[in-house]
Amino acid sequence: MDRKAKMKQFLYDAVASEMQAAVQYMWQHVAFPDGFRKVKKEIKKIAIEEMRHAEDIAEELLKIDAKLPLEVRGVVLDDDPRSMLARDMEAEQAAIDLYTRIIRIAGEEGFEDVVELFTKIRKDEMRHKSTFSNWLQTIF
Repeated sequence: MDRKAKMKQFLYDAVASEMQAAVQYMWQHVAFPDGFRKVKKEIKKIAIEEMRHAEDIAEELLKIDAKLPLEVRGVVLDDDPRSMLARDMEAEQAAIDLYTRIIRIAGEEGFEDVVELFTKIRKDEMRHKSTFSNWLQTIF
């Protein structure tokens, strides 16, 4: 696989991950119990941030003349707040792992814009994971 095709596949995976997170978190914002207003508000902010990540990644995809993915996969709807947060932590860790790999390979292949973008996004994902972890420890 050539370097452009390899990077295109990584970016497809990343934008799909961000879209999944945005949809899932927006659902959670609506479904989370009313007694947790602060959590609901923060989940909504995180969902919007994930959508912005998807937009930024989509712009990188278009730079290499790729078609944008049209599906959102892997959305899990759950009624249990603890399960939601545990699943969210796992999803954020998976994104961190993927983005760490993208940063390494993009650097090796000379995609400096991708390195810069994913370094920023990975930092946000680490913050999201920490937020979910803190809620699991303090609320439950």
